[in-house]
Amino acid sequence: MCRAWISIAALVVLAGRMAGQEAIEDHADEDHHFHHNHIAAFLGATTPLDKERGGTTSFTVGVDYERRFTAVIGAMALADFSFGDLKREAIFAAQFAVRPIEALRLALGPGVELVADGPASQL
Repeated sequence: MCRAWISIAALVVLAGRMAGQEAIEDHADEDHHFHHNHIAAFLGATTPLDKERGGTTSFTVGVDYERRFTAVIGAMALADFSFGDLKREAIFAAQFAVRPIEALRLALGPGVELVADGPASQL
């Protein structure tokens, strides 16, 4: 679990550093109307709909990073963590992203879900 948090922290620092460098370059070229690097954080709740997981609501935190190659095409990585009473879940994915319009991102790619019962240190 510690390695996952270190990896996410490194990704956040790297993304912020790249965004700062490109901000200076983008001002010189007026044709660019998008940011090459996009990072987002999520705080919320997750409620599984299947009966196997009990349907209890869990606190959820997540982060995603998208590197946009053009205004339409990009690649992204995401990590979501859910902390419930009896179970903890982590989801990691690498995705290909397409933005047909600025406000809509369609993403497709492989991912993995890790589920642990018991103390949080087991995930």
